[in-house]
Amino acid sequence: MATKPTTNRTKATASLEAAQRLNNEEVVQKEKKVKTLADRYTNEKKVTVIGAPMYRAYFGNMMPISLNGIPIYVPLDGNRYEIPESYAYEFNARIRSVNEEIEMQKARSNVTANHEAYPGELDLVRQV
Repeated sequence: MATKPTTNRTKATASLEAAQRLNNEEVVQKEKKVKTLADRYTNEKKVTVIGAPMYRAYFGNMMPISLNGIPIYVPLDGNRYEIPESYAYEFNARIRSVNEEIEMQKARSNVTANHEAYPGELDLVRQV
């Protein structure tokens, strides 16, 4: 009777070790994939961006941008920074979004000019 539990324990240990080996191989493959992608972003054409301090209210002192799990942080201090083109596209899209929201707030706050001759004449709600 003492041999049966030992065999079950041995089988369980062996299957656990096999699962760990398989998991480790998958992790190594995924790390290689991330490193290759990071190298691609590093070698990408650089674009100059400027993050004005006025955007700190929306993003904090630094704007985090993460593409495919690879993050960069762009300071919003008014200085010029060169970042990869893919990240610059996302950076500029976020800045444009904030600018559009600021313009919409200005339009909505001008109550005297917000009268319509017909419904839908003024565009006071941003389309999603």
